[in-house]
Amino acid sequence: MNITFFQSIGKGSIASRIVLLRQLILFVPSLLLFSKIFGINGVWFAQPIVDFTMIIVGLALQKKEYKRLKTIKIEL
Repeated sequence: MNITFFQSIGKGSIASRIVLLRQLILFVPSLLLFSKIFGINGVWFAQPIVDFTMIIVGLALQKKEYKRLKTIKIEL
């Protein structure tokens, strides 16, 4: 949902960074780390932990963007 928000306001670079953060930087290492620690159950733990982390990160980025958008004055 955050990805769609940033794409819709013309911030494709932020949307791309969110995708990279989730898939490469958080998900793959989490799979490797949790599978070493918890075995096969660690693979199942990785997905919800990464998703929860991305919800927090996405909400923080959206909040920052909303504050920035509020300061822009639109003149017609």
